[in-house]
Amino acid sequence: MSDFWDSLPEQPSEQREEMILHAIEEGQHDPIVWTPVGVGLEEGVEVLLNVSSDALMLDGVRVNVTMTTMQKIVDVLGHAFPTSKISDLIRQHADALIGACTQTPDAKMAYTSRMIQHSRAVDAKLAGNSGLACTIGKDWVLSNKLVNAPDKSANYGWHDPAAKYTSPGGLKLWQNLGLAHDRWHVDYSQVVRLISRNCLLNGEPRDLMELLQDPKLSKLLSYEGPLQLTRMPGVPIYKPLTPSPAVAGGTLGERCVAWCLQHVGEQETPPGSNDSPLIRSWLAPCARGYGDKRVVLGISKMNWCSSFQCAAVRACLRPGEKQPHDYRAGVVELVEDTYNGQDGLMPFAGRYVPIELTRNGEFWPSVGDLVIWDRSDPSKPETAWYRHVNRVVKFTASEGTFQTVGGNEGQRVMVSEHHVSSAKLLGWIHYPVPSRPQVEPPMLSDADREQILNNVGMFLRETADTIWGSKS
Repeated sequence: MSDFWDSLPEQPSEQREEMILHAIEEGQHDPIVWTPVGVGLEEGVEVLLNVSSDALMLDGVRVNVTMTTMQKIVDVLGHAFPTSKISDLIRQHADALIGACTQTPDAKMAYTSRMIQHSRAVDAKLAGNSGLACTIGKDWVLSNKLVNAPDKSANYGWHDPAAKYTSPGGLKLWQNLGLAHDRWHVDYSQVVRLISRNCLLNGEPRDLMELLQDPKLSKLLSYEGPLQLTRMPGVPIYKPLTPSPAVAGGTLGERCVAWCLQHVGEQETPPGSNDSPLIRSWLAPCARGYGDKRVVLGISKMNWCSSFQCAAVRACLRPGEKQPHDYRAGVVELVEDTYNGQDGLMPFAGRYVPIELTRNGEFWPSVGDLVIWDRSDPSKPETAWYRHVNRVVKFTASEGTFQTVGGNEGQRVMVSEHHVSSAKLLGWIHYPVPSRPQVEPPMLSDADREQILNNVGMFLRETADTIWGSKS
């Protein structure tokens, strides 16, 4: 067992929840393997979800946390809860099917040792099987039942052919959708199954939360119709730990990440309006052109992903530092600022890096670099120039995964996770990383040089005498 698990308190506590959350926040969790799950309507509408193939683990052990902590984990990683219907879809599409690993209910069923025991029992049943796994525990799920019950939690699942209950989808399970527990409850059976917010609707990228609130499309993913909430109502938006003072005082990119993370959860008012006092302040300085042709556009409402990242630069730039791009309203203008082919014409040229160089192993982005995405719709030529931008929080080259923070994502500032294989990923804008200053050696006088030579000579003579003496 790892040092992490040895350090966890045996009994459930706020301290244990925080230790698990912070370990995940620092990236210590096992890699999340995503499995696509498709579901369609008769009208030719298809949604492709990405669901975690197993529960979230730390050092090979599936973690059990309260629904409150799961909401914080979702905030940190930028993913989503399942719904009861998504939980059923996972069971229906699972590659590795096992029955529930139950334990005798007692006062110790939330102990850390029972958490480990349950995870090992699941491992034993899954031995030799791979792919999407189910049943690995009960799911914490989003439900409209939570709207007027902010201190309750909703759990569901534990699919098992021997179970006595039947789901709305006709599957056997031990746990119907219920609100029997408060949001601080935890036991060995409550695992963390994550759903990516990045999904496809008829092949086009969409935010899962938008689909779950759509009057028509929600029926694909929810037994309850459109969700009236996208997160637990009683849990404030959790802002990931900002970088340490050393990092926050580091490169321009690192300081911009710290600034962006401080704004996680800021959202449009009202939702869907591209508006709020903060958003207006971020849009106000947006400009177009260069030199004497540069003009401030006076924008107060529009898509604001670019202005959010430019506001970060303005807030974090120090005297004497060169800005990596101008303050732009459009992502295409950020690319134009930094595109290699504009060298000599644009003051910020040479910082744009196509994604192909990363996929070929020639370039890895740094913390704070910008990420450029294609947001065009091939069926609508007028959208050919649509782009999106967010910022690298963390990049894991060995796995090809990276975490970003961005504005105008789900109508707010949020953290999300991605993979370099994404078809919509276009490239990066690399921020300057200052090299260490070269320190000139001090000038030596002739007397200094003579003294050094004498000292070296004396050391060599003493060493030789010692060696010779040891042989005599």
